[in-house]
Amino acid sequence: MTGKNKILFYRDWLEQFDQLSDEEAGKLIKHIMRYVNDLDPEPPDRITELLFQPFKAQFKRDLVKWNDRSRQASEAAQKRWESESMRNDAPASKSMRNDAVKVKDKVKDKVKVNIYIPDFSEFEAHCLTKEPNLNRKQLKLKYDSWVENDWKDGNHQPIKNWKSKATNIIRYIDTVAPKRSKANTADY
Repeated sequence: MTGKNKILFYRDWLEQFDQLSDEEAGKLIKHIMRYVNDLDPEPPDRITELLFQPFKAQFKRDLVKWNDRSRQASEAAQKRWESESMRNDAPASKSMRNDAVKVKDKVKDKVKVNIYIPDFSEFEAHCLTKEPNLNRKQLKLKYDSWVENDWKDGNHQPIKNWKSKATNIIRYIDTVAPKRSKANTADY
């Protein structure tokens, strides 16, 4: 039973097990489990040996069926593999793959063209409307990092909607205390 991880227990075996005492049924089940695990067991007694014979025959029939199905599946997989590799070697499919790569590259180029990159003053104005006390130096560093990275975020993903992305990163930028005007300071 090597290579096979499952065995079938048939419902009609219930009648045979019902006619056995618990001790006999236990010995038979243990013997069956040792057999299907390739332990080459010796039956503990003559009754277990006799009762085991029909089960053994059924297990062998099931194993033959399983081996046949495994062989057929393997042959089918081999045929698919061969036909796919033959298709991949065909001149028509090579040109189709090359065309697909060209289209993919054009789409990438088109995405780059359609991405709008604001200048820093527009970027800063948007961020300051959301949080007026942002540290401007950190804001400038974030903007510069995106520009240097071809307008991609830290995950190397293109920034398509910069306003949304900027709004989301604001929480990670420090704030500074608002400057107090001289009119608000009193001499005491």
